[in-house]
Amino acid sequence: MSPATLSAKKHSRILVAGADPAQRAAVLHDLSQSLPEGAQLGEASAVSEVLERASTSSVVMLAGDLGEVSAESLMHMLGSRHPNLPVVALGLPAPTASRQVTLGW
Repeated sequence: MSPATLSAKKHSRILVAGADPAQRAAVLHDLSQSLPEGAQLGEASAVSEVLERASTSSVVMLAGDLGEVSAESLMHMLGSRHPNLPVVALGLPAPTASRQVTLGW
């Protein structure tokens, strides 16, 4: 393995965010069982923590809303601030037909 690959793996971090400690714990447990040993997992329970840690994360997983900010709103906020950061909102309902954009070709 090259030094660059080792460095990238060393700094990979998954940030799990959500206001509900039980939801965060469940996601963290599932990830720790699924990912290789040594994977760096972090958690945040407030929007300010997510915004602070997002730039040093490889991916942000939203395990529900964070207080007064919905997971969907935070997902859009992170996408705006960090366009190359993968953000996964767990448990969001699929878009309904009324919310989908129809493209006329």
